[in-house]
Parts: sequence; structure tokens; C-alpha cells
Amino acid sequence: TQATFYQGQIDLLLPSEDRLIGYRGWLDDLAADAGVTINFNFLEGKTVPTPSAPGYIPFKLIAQGEYGALVSFVRNIEFNSERYLTGIDALDINADGGSHKAEIGGRVFFKSL
Repeated sequence: TQATFYQGQIDLLLPSEDRLIGYRGWLDDLAADAGVTINFNFLEGKTVPTPSAPGYIPFKLIAQGEYGALVSFVRNIEFNSERYLTGIDALDINADGGSHKAEIGGRVFFKSL
């Protein structure tokens, strides 16, 4: 049925918390593809999922590279993922010597097991 199809799509985008272990590696791959370097950390303050809302873990991400590469990298995180649902809450891009630096605050969402 159509409901089963959409539930399957949601399940792909909204992993269980234990599947978030691969999130860092996924970001590393995106960064390498975009030609940027990153420093990523999950932050304290995890919100557990409820029956009506997903849980999430906040993160901080610093990326360095050319401006266009940073924009592409951020777009891919937020809009082109097939494995993770990510929200960008704060984004600040500044010139840093001959390149640019992006400071990103966000959340990656998950469902209960």
C-alpha cells in the first residue's frame, strides 16, 4: 500500500539511535567529495524520541574550504541525505585566510528501536 511505501521511506531517513554511529563517517565522505575538511562533535543534550516526535542529538561542525565547496557541503547534509535526517540550526561562514570557515550547529534525528 501507499502507507507502507511512505513508512519505508521515513524509516530510511529516520534511523534508530544505534545507527547514528555511522553519521561521522557519512560526514567525512561528504566532506571529502566536496573538498572540505571538517571537525565534528556530538554535543550533550540528547532528546529522546516520543510516540509523536523523533529524538535528536545536537552537534557542532566546523568545516574549512572554498566558499562554493562549503555551500555544496552544507546543502548535501541538509537536503540530499538518503540515510539521515539532519537539521541545521545555526550557520556562520567567514573568510579565513585564503579560504572560508563554516561553523554549523545542528541536530541529527532518530527514532526509538
